[in-house]
Amino acid sequence: MAVSSAEQSQVIKNLVKAAQAADAPLVGSVDTILRHLEEAGYCYRATLLPRQIGVAPSNRDGYGVNAEDVHSLGHDIAFMGWSWSEVSKAICIEEQPGKTYIEDFNTKLTESSELLPPVVKDSIRYGSISCSHTNMFLRCIAHGVKSSDDLVAVGGKLSLEHLAQRDHEFARAVREGLPWSVLSWRVEAEFPGVLSLIQSARNASGQVARSEHEMQVMLRIQALALSEQKR
Repeated sequence: MAVSSAEQSQVIKNLVKAAQAADAPLVGSVDTILRHLEEAGYCYRATLLPRQIGVAPSNRDGYGVNAEDVHSLGHDIAFMGWSWSEVSKAICIEEQPGKTYIEDFNTKLTESSELLPPVVKDSIRYGSISCSHTNMFLRCIAHGVKSSDDLVAVGGKLSLEHLAQRDHEFARAVREGLPWSVLSWRVEAEFPGVLSLIQSARNASGQVARSEHEMQVMLRIQALALSEQKR
């Protein structure tokens, strides 16, 4: 018997609630949620250029990414070698039609740093939930931002041509982008909490674990306090 969209939605809501339990198997639960989201038409696969994707405002509790971490990860990847399997679980979310919330967030995130690429107006239409540091570094290379890393830089700037000589596949990722699981913009409103679950699960099982910063922890505490006030 065919399952209605309303029934599919309720199943996903129940899965999200179960995954939020303290003793829930987070990674496995999120894999199940993502499968149901895809089956219900809330998720699809697409290869997207790095410049199309910024960091989702909800990523890392509103902290976004840290420039030093982005470049540190880029160095690690250049040293160890690019792996497509390590980015096979990249996830992003669509910008809501008619809005520029994701682009505005990334403009503020990058405008005061020489180590992060500037945002070209009307270029960002998606926000990364996982692989945020990796995609940001791809954007850094494409833009040739400031760097003293001899593995990937020439004359004090990141160089795509220099990188291509060392790692053709890494350079191809800069030019062509990553394969993404793309969440519909409706997901954030219809399934509250699911983006945080996905991000936490992908951080736990991702290619390189990045520690939480003090500012991220403070933002999480603030968000929890605001949530309690609304109850």
